[in-house]
This record gives sequence, C-alpha cells and structure tokens, in this order.
Amino acid sequence: MESKPKNQARGRKTARADPGTIDISEEFFRITRTFNKHRVRYCVVGGMAVGFYADPRFTDDIDVIVDRKQVARARSILEAVEYIETAPPWTFQSTRLTLYRFMKIRNRDSLVLDVLAGDQARHDEILRRASRVRTPHGIVRVALPEDLIWMKRIRNSDLDKADIERLKSHAYRENTGKDS
Repeated sequence: MESKPKNQARGRKTARADPGTIDISEEFFRITRTFNKHRVRYCVVGGMAVGFYADPRFTDDIDVIVDRKQVARARSILEAVEYIETAPPWTFQSTRLTLYRFMKIRNRDSLVLDVLAGDQARHDEILRRASRVRTPHGIVRVALPEDLIWMKRIRNSDLDKADIERLKSHAYRENTGKDS
C-alpha cells in the first residue's frame, strides 16, 4: 500500500547544516534509500514513524525493525555508510526484540540508529503490513499506527504514552474529520 505523507514538512529541503554536524533528516532518508536499494526488509518505528501519522516531534535517533534473517546484511550496509556498532546486541524479554545499536560520529556530533529484529510472528506481521509512503526522497516503509501503539504500550515510557495519545488523536481526526 502506497500513500502520500500526511505532513508535507517531511518533503521540504532543510537549510544545509554545518558540515561538522549530522542532519537527522538527511540520514533518515539516506538509510531508507539504501535499505530499499539493497532490498532490506525494514520498517520505521519510534518517533520518526509517529511523525508520518501525527505532527512530528523532536527525536534524536532513528529506529527501524529489520527482518531477523537480514540483520547481517543491514549491519554491512550500515558499516559501509560510516555507522559503527556500539554495543553487543541485547534482547528485551517483554517482546523478544533484539536491539542492535549503531552510531554515526562526525566531529563532535553523533546519531544513534537502533535496529530491532524480532523472532515472534507479530514482528513479522509488522514488517509485512508496513505502509509504503512515497516522499520526495523516495519510498519509506513505516509501521502502521496500531503496530506503533502496540510497541509503545510494551515499553510504556512517558514519551511512549504521549505518542500513543498523538496517534489515537490523529486516528480520531482521520475517521471523523473532527478534533477529539
């Protein structure tokens, strides 16, 4: 399923930042284009994904789920674009998702990219159902709102709770045309 981004700000060019800094938007689209080019089965989750369905909020990292059979391929691709794996993988017991943490460092700036891979049918379902969003920078595979809510309920931080409310509010407006 392809759709157009709800928030047109994602398609705007941003002013060129200091070359010593990392532009999260540029990196986000570089990663999604590269994963698409190399046929990595992925979808965006976390704050970046929420921004496709509700008003974007500040986030300082990128989170993606990758097919567990393609983690080695994703690792090689990320290393080729200057990401380093910064910690041994660890598995969240509540979801059986394994987190692979990568970081890009440029001068005194850095960006975290969390790659998640799961071994439950629900994780495969999230990948299978992900929306294909057409942006000016190419196709981005984004987890559906209900899948984001499921993931955020498990973690259940204050920020996750706020994101759930934003996603629910957006769904209400989409379904009724009214503010909640």
